[in-house]
Order: sequence, then C-alpha cells, then structure tokens
Amino acid sequence: MKKRIFSIMDTTKRKTGVAVICAALVITMGTGMAFAASLYSLDNSLPTGSIIMETASIGSTQYYLVETEEQLRAIGSEMYPLSGNYMLNADITLTQEWIPIGSFDNPFAGIFTGNGFEIVGLTITDPNVNFIGMFGHAQNAKIYNVTLRNIDIESAFRRGNTIAPIVAWGINCDIYDNQIID
Repeated sequence: MKKRIFSIMDTTKRKTGVAVICAALVITMGTGMAFAASLYSLDNSLPTGSIIMETASIGSTQYYLVETEEQLRAIGSEMYPLSGNYMLNADITLTQEWIPIGSFDNPFAGIFTGNGFEIVGLTITDPNVNFIGMFGHAQNAKIYNVTLRNIDIESAFRRGNTIAPIVAWGINCDIYDNQIID
C-alpha cells in the first residue's frame, strides 16, 4: 500500500510526458503558422494582385459586395465573371481613366445594383474606345439604381462609337432607376 501511494505521488514520469506532448503541440502549431505565412503576407492580406470581395445573399441571389475602385475594376476578371451579380456597398471615387465593363465579344451578363451608393469621377477620354460608358456592352443583364456623379465621357466620343453614361450598348437588358448627377 505504501509503495502504491508513493507511486501515485511521484510526478516525474508525468512531467516528462506532458513536456513531450507540449513540444509536439508547439511543433505542430509552428508548422501551421509557417504554412499560413506562405499563403498570406505579414499584414494578413492576400498576396499582391489578389482582390477579394465579400458576398451577401438576398433571397436566393448571391452578390459580390463592391467597396473599392480596385474591386469595381475587377469585374470581368478571372475571379469575378461578367455573368456575376454585383452590389455597391460604399461610395467609390475613381482615380484613373475608366475602362468600360464588357465588350462586344464579352458582354456583361449579370446583375449590377448601385444600392444607393455613388460612383464619382468616371472619366473616359480615349477616342479609341468603341463603347463609352460605365458598361460598354451588356446583354441579358440587369443594371439598376446606379448613380454616377461628375462624369467626363464626351471627350472620348468620335463618329462611329457608342456613348451613354450607364450602358453604351445593351441588348435585352433591364436598365432602370439610374441617375447622372453633374
């Protein structure tokens, strides 16, 4: 009985076991953190060139939430298809020459809603652009509640190209409740 009690009270074996388990746990966590660091930069953002949009669902429709100029320009990229659904989630001021969303060969075919927010400073001055507007060419799209403020697209117009502030060329589209504020 005495031998059993002393054996129960002896913690040296358990301390070694706990140390081994803690060391294994630290190594596992370190490996995971090293792997995560290889995917993300130190400031917790994705590597340069990656633009991430959050999503929101309204009913059965899922929307990408557009909050920055970079996100707006990413529509039509590999990550954000022209057939996607987009919703402004902040006012956006454009700082560079605008390249219209959608082309004759690749029209915008999704949903875009301004959601009560504004896009400010849309500027197109390149006379070589065939479709002059926020959306160059849209087909089977729904574009509504878009507000453009302080736009400059007239200087790009030349004979033979199509110009309209919201959608320059639309086929079978629902385009409504949009406004231009100068």
